[in-house]
Amino acid sequence: MRIVTAPAAPVILLFWVSFMLFAPALSADGRMLLLSEYAQEREMQDRAAAEIARLDGEIAKNEASIGRTQKIIALARQRSDPEARQAEAVARQAWEKAVAAQRVNELARKKWQFTKARSDAAAAAIRGLLEQGADAASGVRGMLTARSGKVSVTKADGREAGVTEVFLEKGDRLRVEDGRAELKVLDGRGVAVAGPGTEIVLAEDSSTRQVLEQIGGKVQGAVERAEAFADRMAGVISRYWDDLRTIAGADKAEIKAAFKEGKRWMEWKMRGPRVTAVTSVRGTRFDCEARADGGLDVTVMEGEVNVTILETGQSISLAAGEKGIVTADGMLRKEKIALPDTVKPDAEIPAA
Repeated sequence: MRIVTAPAAPVILLFWVSFMLFAPALSADGRMLLLSEYAQEREMQDRAAAEIARLDGEIAKNEASIGRTQKIIALARQRSDPEARQAEAVARQAWEKAVAAQRVNELARKKWQFTKARSDAAAAAIRGLLEQGADAASGVRGMLTARSGKVSVTKADGREAGVTEVFLEKGDRLRVEDGRAELKVLDGRGVAVAGPGTEIVLAEDSSTRQVLEQIGGKVQGAVERAEAFADRMAGVISRYWDDLRTIAGADKAEIKAAFKEGKRWMEWKMRGPRVTAVTSVRGTRFDCEARADGGLDVTVMEGEVNVTILETGQSISLAAGEKGIVTADGMLRKEKIALPDTVKPDAEIPAA
């Protein structure tokens, strides 16, 4: 993965994804991304349904506890002896605890309902496209899987996409004015969460390379290791094959081989006014941010990232818990940072 900057140009961040042709019938179009994302959405649908059912049971227990304690409180208030006052105090504590637990469970249920609704919509959109045949999916190179705030997509022909259009092709431009947007790339193995003030353009695409150009803002990136992704997808595909077989356009063995044999690597390019940084990664989580002063920041949460300044040849290796700081005039240094409790990109995007 690499980060590049061009002199006298606006701050630009580019995703370059190069990958080997692994199963021509599949990798020549967008079906690998769609199949992997469909299988993962089906997995999320089942998980969300199970969590909603579990929380329904917990909420029912909370309601029963609330009802019992309310009765005890009411009976205790009918008496004035010390035992009654003590019983009321204990019951009130139990009531408050049950009410608090119910609120937590209801909030969690709403979040899982939102997650399931989002997965339902994504799975339906993917199925609808794949049912049209391979030609309909051939141009897909990215998928907008979540959004909040003011987010828009301009198609390569200049048309503004509707809010239900989630598939991105070469030349499409994703713009986040405020809020966030999550974009899946690299056959579902890569994800970019774009923050406010960010634009991402699917600038180039071929059988060996995919280029995502970021203009301004901040992006949280994650690339799952190819081997781990292939193993995970093999299991998911097997579990949902009865569903997938009707839209896959290939047999199970071919699809699994396509994921297993794909040795792809990503380059992330960031461009500042006078400096170009190139970052190479395999299986990592990191942030890339264009600063207002023309410099660039690369922060590594997991894995390892190599950063090189093209103009000077200066290079450093960043491990988890380190930040690479590129100054506007091309100087490069790194510093230790405190990692947050979780390093997962902020994909939990609430409804707009």
